[in-house]
Amino acid sequence: MKRFLLSICVLLTAALAAHATEVTITASDVTWTTAETHDTYGEGIKYTDGTVTIEIYANGGQYTPKYNTDGYLQVYAQNMVLITAKDNNVVGVKFDFASTNYSKKFTCTEGSGSLSGTQWSWTGNVGTFSAYNEEAAQARIKTFTITYASPSSIVEAPVFSVAPGTYFDAQQVELTCATDGAQIYYTTDESEPTAESTLYEGAFPLSASTVVKAIAIKGSNKSVVATASYTFGHKVTTIAAALALADGEVARFDGKVVAVYQYSSNLYVTDEAGDYALIYGSLGKTYSNGDVVPVGFYGTKKLFNGLTEFEAEASSFAASTEAESAVSPKTVKVSDVTTAIQNHYVRIEGVTLDPTDKTITDATGSLAFYNSFKVTLPSASATGSVEGIVSIYNNLQLLPIVFSEGTSVDTADADAVRIEAGPGVIEVRGSAASIEVYDIRGALIGRSRTTQAGAGIYFVRVGGRTSKVVVR
Repeated sequence: MKRFLLSICVLLTAALAAHATEVTITASDVTWTTAETHDTYGEGIKYTDGTVTIEIYANGGQYTPKYNTDGYLQVYAQNMVLITAKDNNVVGVKFDFASTNYSKKFTCTEGSGSLSGTQWSWTGNVGTFSAYNEEAAQARIKTFTITYASPSSIVEAPVFSVAPGTYFDAQQVELTCATDGAQIYYTTDESEPTAESTLYEGAFPLSASTVVKAIAIKGSNKSVVATASYTFGHKVTTIAAALALADGEVARFDGKVVAVYQYSSNLYVTDEAGDYALIYGSLGKTYSNGDVVPVGFYGTKKLFNGLTEFEAEASSFAASTEAESAVSPKTVKVSDVTTAIQNHYVRIEGVTLDPTDKTITDATGSLAFYNSFKVTLPSASATGSVEGIVSIYNNLQLLPIVFSEGTSVDTADADAVRIEAGPGVIEVRGSAASIEVYDIRGALIGRSRTTQAGAGIYFVRVGGRTSKVVVR
């Protein structure tokens, strides 16, 4: 069994309740064991020191949590974290992540947590703390910080009237405490609140990104520190305005954008100005080329290995109810492919694709490609045309959507064959020795003269010639 590197440091500090204990569990050499199968959450792993117990279960997710020898715990999508403290209540939990790329939001059974940078935090008062990874990707937790206290000594933590999260208009925040006679003190500069901090006397406004920390004090007893992180984003009407924001800023897209291509967690969109953006994340919605993405969705601008993307807030996306004409790629040469057109949908004609070197080459130069979308590509060197997305993974590369071998033309030979696209169907008329119909992902969907096809872009290969067909 892999060992979870843990070290335990028990601290009693003035910032916590007088009788509260804070335990920090970080990377060291303590055994992480297999947990008994949970009736509700399934298989998992477990750590206990006799007082504090941490159990993490698959909870219906695709993967079971595990320890990685690089020094972090891999907690996958849907994995459930349970924390208890013998004969005590859990009043505070913090997860410190390995990096911002692996910092994820967790949904609690009671109350709500707050993600700020590489730390997720929660305060409350429960016998068993429970929270699951609500995002589609794994979290990498390096440190657990757990605060617990005897029920008889607990001063309830302050409660925020406005839930932590992202907002685009100013908010009025009120603080309350369920413990009679307790006074609340708070800070807005991320420092730990004490009796010397600002005394709460009434609601206060927030209009800029702020971390508010509050503590309740009654006599010699103090609550745990309650933390709420508020992010204030920017309303934008164009992709250019979103791209102009600094990394880490949140953009809410209030102007029309149209889907170009979606695969797994990648959604590429464009607007009327011809700018493009990558929206990254598990959206829970599917969009086809030409679909208008309803306004009001938002994401955080990030730079990932040189590529600009917007990390999506899935809850802000709605299903498309409007479609425009399918977006066609812009024809370029290899030498035209620069960082300035990252995430653009392009077509390059007259290229040689080398599957060994993973390059495409035309008369103007060579460019790396990566088959990120798992489309059908030649197994040997071939010439033709390629359509795909310009991307960056430290260096420029093309992510192919479809590769057409041979001479690629917009229409088949009119003397021999005619291709017609009607509502939901593609028909090939005339003399044709062989017919192959591919969707925009490169998947073969038909070999007959009549092929059922939904709205979108298709490629019809008749003999040695390929035609692009748009079904509306």
